[in-house]
Amino acid sequence: MAYCAQADLESRYGQQELIQLTDRAAVPTHSIDAAVVERACADASATIDSYARGRYTTPLVAANATVALPYACMIARWHLHEDGHPEHVEHGYTSAIAWLRDLAAGKVGLPDLTPPATEEGVAFGVAVAAPAVVFSPDTLAKMP
Repeated sequence: MAYCAQADLESRYGQQELIQLTDRAAVPTHSIDAAVVERACADASATIDSYARGRYTTPLVAANATVALPYACMIARWHLHEDGHPEHVEHGYTSAIAWLRDLAAGKVGLPDLTPPATEEGVAFGVAVAAPAVVFSPDTLAKMP
């Protein structure tokens, strides 16, 4: 599931920018190449899933995909700038990655989703096992 689409990028960055970034034909068509946009959106969505996967089930549900939308657009825009990243594009990408790191660390969350429940000794599907205590304070007190 892509968290952004061509229409989202057009509304945020304008049709002209998308034409400039995606019209890569030998003879310019002066139109947006939908396949290039779709690939950038898929790459952005994969990046978001890679950070969210540790705390949430991916792909994210629609309500949370809306929260991820601006970050997906920033990341997709960064992917579209193949010949270098202007400062404002790099800043947007860096901000999106910082938010994703906070999401992965649990510093920010997504509405309508709770992280997987944890039980004692089990966190995020990882079980922790250890042998019984051999030398307890009582055992040590009985030693000469």
